[in-house]
Amino acid sequence: MHLSKCLHASLPSLCLALSLASLTSHAFTEGNYTYTVTDAKSTITAFNMSYSGPLSITNTLGGYPVTSIQGAGFGHCDGLTVVTIPDSVTSLGSYAFSSCGGMTSVTIPNSVISIGNNAFQYCIKLPSITIPASVTSIRGSVFNECRGLTAIAVDQANEVYASSNGVLFNKTTTTLITCPEGKTGAYTIPGSVTSIADGAFQACDSLTSVVIPGSITSIGYYAFLHCTGLTSVLFKGTPPSLGGYNTFSSTAATLYYLPTVASNWPSTFDYRPTRLWNPTVQCDADFGVLKDGFGFNIAGTPDIPVKVEATTNLASGVWTSLTNTTLGASGALQFTDPTSTNKPSRFYRIVWP
Repeated sequence: MHLSKCLHASLPSLCLALSLASLTSHAFTEGNYTYTVTDAKSTITAFNMSYSGPLSITNTLGGYPVTSIQGAGFGHCDGLTVVTIPDSVTSLGSYAFSSCGGMTSVTIPNSVISIGNNAFQYCIKLPSITIPASVTSIRGSVFNECRGLTAIAVDQANEVYASSNGVLFNKTTTTLITCPEGKTGAYTIPGSVTSIADGAFQACDSLTSVVIPGSITSIGYYAFLHCTGLTSVLFKGTPPSLGGYNTFSSTAATLYYLPTVASNWPSTFDYRPTRLWNPTVQCDADFGVLKDGFGFNIAGTPDIPVKVEATTNLASGVWTSLTNTTLGASGALQFTDPTSTNKPSRFYRIVWP
């Protein structure tokens, strides 16, 4: 008798619980949004892909705060341009804004804690992005194929991540996490870095040259995959450990190393050719003031790149590039500076291009 009464008394609350569970398991629509509700919080799961123009994403759906964008919520919304995410959102899930090809700006609020993998993949017109102080987790390939992205900035108050010259690092700048794919030309990795993460430079096809400091001991899997414009990499230290054998896959890069570590380097590294970088000024008969100006010969390993710079004041730190070339098949180059005759003093140096 008492057991029967307990069951009977619990039925209304049980039915209510089942009703709420059923409610939260379904997707709802409100305007351009599709969403679900869990624990009195809304998650955007889809958006009207025909929408065009700027968008300030709503902070409530169904009367509940929007706290998450999941399941490619805005994926393939090509018409989106300037996007503002509300400060109710704490999570950007995997592929949240993937293939938003028209997006030119996105504001991530200082409420977002995590950004999922491939969250901004194929946002090809996005030129820059700022990671707020609140973000503590960024998953892999988050900016994959963002060919227009030239700079990733990080709020200085962020305790996990940092940015230097538009490149994403951990806070202590010991791990290089992501180089924006729109970065062009030559790049020198800071000397504080000890490791390069998986896919860090993947698809940076406008990058032509990289200098890797001797502090780096490991390079991740696919780190330079599809860097089709990369032709030269200078290692200042011994060969680092590799996360796999595809680090420089799909590149035409020659890997150079310095005389101080020459005995440690094999003839190939990760299937790429290696070469000693050792340009040296020759104090021979052609060294000094000639009829066409001051000149000297440079000798070293054949076909290595060299750059000669000059300054009139060593204390100024200002150097002017005079030539950027290679030593050629003979491993020699004759350099002459015709402008030296017009200057009371002139200093020269040979540097990596």
